[in-house]
Amino acid sequence: MDKQELNILLVEDNHVYVELIKNTLENESAYHLTIAENLQEARESLHEKHPDLILIDFFLPDGLATDLLSGNVGFLDCPVVILTGPGDATPAIHSMNAGAWDYLVKTESTLADITHVISRVMRDWLHYLEKRQATDMQQRLMSILEATPDMVAIFDADGFAQYMNVAGRKLLGFSQDQNLSELRLTDFYPVEYAKIIRSEAIPNAIRKGQWCGETELLTRSKDTIPVSQVLISHFAEFGGVAFFSTIIRDISEYKRVQEKIEFLAYHDSLTGLINRTQLHNELEREIARALRHNETGAVLFIDLDHFKKINDTLGHLAGDSVLMQIALALKANVRRDDVVARLGGDEFIIILSGLPIDKAKAAEKAGEIAEKSRQDIAKIIHAESHRIQVTASIGIALFPLLEGGSHELIQHADTAMYHAKAQGRNGIAFYKQGMSDAVSRQLKLEVALRKAIEERQFRLYYQAQVNIDNGRVSGAEVLIRWNHPELGIIAPDEFISVLESSALISIVGQWVFETACYQLAQWVAEGIWKDDYHLCINISPRQFRDADFTAGIERVVKKTGVPAHCLEMEITENIVIYDLDKAIEIMRDLHDLGIRFSIDDFGTGYSSLRYIKRLPVNVLKIDRTFIQDMCTEKDDASIVDTIIAMARHMGLDVVAEGVETKDQLELLKSLGCPNYQGYYFSPPGTADEFKQLLLAA
Repeated sequence: MDKQELNILLVEDNHVYVELIKNTLENESAYHLTIAENLQEARESLHEKHPDLILIDFFLPDGLATDLLSGNVGFLDCPVVILTGPGDATPAIHSMNAGAWDYLVKTESTLADITHVISRVMRDWLHYLEKRQATDMQQRLMSILEATPDMVAIFDADGFAQYMNVAGRKLLGFSQDQNLSELRLTDFYPVEYAKIIRSEAIPNAIRKGQWCGETELLTRSKDTIPVSQVLISHFAEFGGVAFFSTIIRDISEYKRVQEKIEFLAYHDSLTGLINRTQLHNELEREIARALRHNETGAVLFIDLDHFKKINDTLGHLAGDSVLMQIALALKANVRRDDVVARLGGDEFIIILSGLPIDKAKAAEKAGEIAEKSRQDIAKIIHAESHRIQVTASIGIALFPLLEGGSHELIQHADTAMYHAKAQGRNGIAFYKQGMSDAVSRQLKLEVALRKAIEERQFRLYYQAQVNIDNGRVSGAEVLIRWNHPELGIIAPDEFISVLESSALISIVGQWVFETACYQLAQWVAEGIWKDDYHLCINISPRQFRDADFTAGIERVVKKTGVPAHCLEMEITENIVIYDLDKAIEIMRDLHDLGIRFSIDDFGTGYSSLRYIKRLPVNVLKIDRTFIQDMCTEKDDASIVDTIIAMARHMGLDVVAEGVETKDQLELLKSLGCPNYQGYYFSPPGTADEFKQLLLAA
């Protein structure tokens, strides 16, 4: 049968009418006729033939045409024309009410002209189908619009509201039945953004078809909401704007996170003071201002005396509390235009601007502020139920300098501060020509570190990593300490940077790895190190980039007999951003050996987010700066939750660093974090001290 033929089912028991219709249609090649004499045959043909049109007599031997309609109205997808005799119109009315498309009174003339009837019926039916399809599509589109979480609205050519979906009404505070037709597009914005919509958005949408941008909406309660928006012009067939549509997304949470990230890029996360990066920007600006206005300024370099003892004896929470209180005291002690920054650790900087041009008077004023700061720091501080006495050494350098900028100025103040420490601490010193500069101090420290290597003054400490679900040890991180013969145990913050800036870091790093492997092999031999435990060893960027790094690691693993799958190398993003492809090659070689990799301080930089997919990494370590405030700062908790979820999605393990309270642990547990380490379980300890934890496990 030709695909263009119209498949017609004729249900008629009168052979005269059948022959008349059949003879009429046989002259037309566009029709294919199937004949049924009763309802039973008609139903069989419906399933077999799937007709495009049904012509059916109202009265049939086994029932009425309405019986077929009532049983198949949902199944039939074609028009049904009822054939009735002349006279009574009742059958036609019943049929139309039952779902028939049309009716035809059977006469010789109407049946002879049936091809025209069929053409008209099919034409009307096709129009009906098109309209029904359009209606169905409109209902589906409306369902999508009502379900989308973004605001969608339609405005007429004059800007009056015609439609707003559920999300839009909820966002702006309007009920679903509230009439918005008298409100214009610009009525939904604060004044300044309404001007942008009138002067920029609408003209651009008309000229270019659409406009995209970030604006703010004005809710019914007069609150403002930051949004991302696209405004689209829809044009009439013969030109001119028919209506506008807009799609709007609430970006409040995105803005909050963005502001947090931008803030952390230039501010210290603990104290809220500007950080080292922003400090140099501010100082360069103040130096230029001093030169321009013929003024003097000063930099105060403040270093807390013996602050390490607070962290070691009372824990980092107490130490952080001290730092925050000192930051507040320093801010309160300076003028509005002065700048207070935290360099990191226990070091602060104050920039004093607008001092007298006379150097003696400027020095006097700077000295007064330094002394007041020193006295305020020396006041008793209450932290974590402890009364703590803190002192500070302060170095002062005046500017502008004859030569040099912010880096040289801070170096001079740093030199003066060390001179104050050398004089007995808790004092103040001004920078003078001839003082030992930072270079000589570093050289002296390098000499001391070389001696430390020769005399084996370094010690390894181990901090437990714990499974959150069962509270049992799951591994440890290796930490280095310098057992100075005169100063006692020195934390790595005091000397790692000097090792890193010289070739010594590779020597010490290799010693750390080999010593840790021997210790691990011993614990394995004693049967106290389980097969699924991991020993995490920090690898510095410089050590990682050594030409024989991979070969050296392989030699140690083979020599010590340590199970490589129990080893985990902890790296930072600085390693991978130096040469990503080379880093991946090294990591894969060691990964093939069985060694795992973890990314330290994850979440503090942008780079690791870009590179993490390409690296053969097993573990993400969440930086302690997010952990310490996660119970009070929603954004920090959100970041931690996101990292955990991302790691889970990527099949990576997670370790939260710096856990020091039960509340932090409980929150991490609720977020699904599998492991943690920190003072809440145990501080770093010697190999013998950590062995006791292994035995207890």
